[in-house]
Amino acid sequence: MKAEQLKKLLIEKYPGPEWALIFELSKGVGWIGQEGRIDVAAFNCWPSKGHHRLAFEIKVSRSDFQRELQQPKKRMWVEENFDETYFVVPHNLIKEHEVPETWGILMATKKGDKLIRRKMATPRDTPELPEGLALSAIRQLSAQMLNAERNHYYFEGVAILTQEMIDKKVARQLKEAFEHERDALHNMQNTVLEMQRESNDYVAELQAPLKKLAELINEWYHTRFRRPLKRHQRHLVEITEEDVVQWAEDLKMHAIKSVLVDAKKARDGLDSLLKAAEEEGLKPKTEG
Repeated sequence: MKAEQLKKLLIEKYPGPEWALIFELSKGVGWIGQEGRIDVAAFNCWPSKGHHRLAFEIKVSRSDFQRELQQPKKRMWVEENFDETYFVVPHNLIKEHEVPETWGILMATKKGDKLIRRKMATPRDTPELPEGLALSAIRQLSAQMLNAERNHYYFEGVAILTQEMIDKKVARQLKEAFEHERDALHNMQNTVLEMQRESNDYVAELQAPLKKLAELINEWYHTRFRRPLKRHQRHLVEITEEDVVQWAEDLKMHAIKSVLVDAKKARDGLDSLLKAAEEEGLKPKTEG
């Protein structure tokens, strides 16, 4: 758990306007301010509460806590000017008997969602707020407000700039995707139309042998059958067996030639369809 997380929990536990929290508060201004500093100071703003003053030392590791215990003089000015003093730590970082006698413990829960008072600090009778400490608190509070304002405008500007960049990138990607899909759809439509035309041509070519057979039959009919010279005669000239045999041979030869030619055209048309489908990434279905 990080120190910033513990600071946020302190803000939630000691909210305004009752409490004013000041971070990194020095002992005073000038050279005196360099003699000591506390992580967080909380000033109660209600007169009915006696303007109670609390001090918090944040520790996130055992080594940092042990170093603090080895410097008791560093904490003396805090003990002299604050009614209660606490160590603020993650869950189960320290034990109650390890802290100085008058100090308390605020410990984060296991989930890290709030602070609980594991040990109550011993209240002290403190004098009026020293002028140097008051000036230090005012200066630090002013700095916090300025930093907050700068951070607000900074992050607001970053958020606006980032959103603009995201919007432009999304718009560009949508445009590229739309153009790509439009081109793909256009190519697909052209392919479908071409396949429809080739299919129609193929069907027409398949019907060609039937048309040619009909033409042959019609030609044979007008060639082999002759109408009589006189109108009152209703019968036709008799067809001999030799005529029928010769007609059958002629018709067979014509049919074979026509079917061979049409089969070649049909194969060429099918090859064109398969080539167009392969160019579009389509594959014929296979059984099994």
